[in-house]
Amino acid sequence: MCKGPASLVHAMAITKEMNFWMIQDSPLFIEPAVLHDFDVVQTTRIGIKVGVELPYRFYVKGNAFISKK
Repeated sequence: MCKGPASLVHAMAITKEMNFWMIQDSPLFIEPAVLHDFDVVQTTRIGIKVGVELPYRFYVKGNAFISKK
């Protein structure tokens, strides 16, 4: 369910009504992940028309939740 931004917000039940919420003052809580000894992969973005060549996509190598590599 977390293969992209839209799927991620759907999985987290984030709605448009939450726009402009201050995370410090809201019931939304994001638990920081603790990862050790991992490699970060840097690639170009997918599913866009402008800025396709820009390396703005990062993920942990071997992550099973990446939609396309």
